[in-house]
Amino acid sequence: MRTIRLAASVLIPLAAIAALIACGGAAREDSSPAACVRAMSLFSREGRVKEYLDCFTGGLRAKLEQARDQMKPGEFADILRRRSAPVRGLAISDQTQVDGETMRLRVEWIFEDRSEIQTFTLCKVQGAWKIADMTDAQYNRPAVPYGTKVFE
Repeated sequence: MRTIRLAASVLIPLAAIAALIACGGAAREDSSPAACVRAMSLFSREGRVKEYLDCFTGGLRAKLEQARDQMKPGEFADILRRRSAPVRGLAISDQTQVDGETMRLRVEWIFEDRSEIQTFTLCKVQGAWKIADMTDAQYNRPAVPYGTKVFE
């Protein structure tokens, strides 16, 4: 039991540090667009508004900041946590290099009863990947819901 607690206490902070680096908290050349999307998801789940916003750039970031500024303190963080809570998984595929500084990713959010697919456009800003645009989600209902037991 002690080993499990120790491992969790070490791994959780390491994941948070890696996520912070991925979205430009400390810009690194080895960060990737997929790491930025995963970090954004983590920050959303944890309600970490500053770090969440640091994953975005341009007009999209401005819209998110405007939404935050129109709310009561803490409300934006609560909304992030509530929207992220039902997410069961995240799949990133179809990574397309648009040019040296721009990538497009297909991001699939997995929920218990559906999946939502979006295309994210990320740009490199001062050496770090940032989310510049996201398409509206396309909904998909799987034939078998997430978490259904295969064998009894």
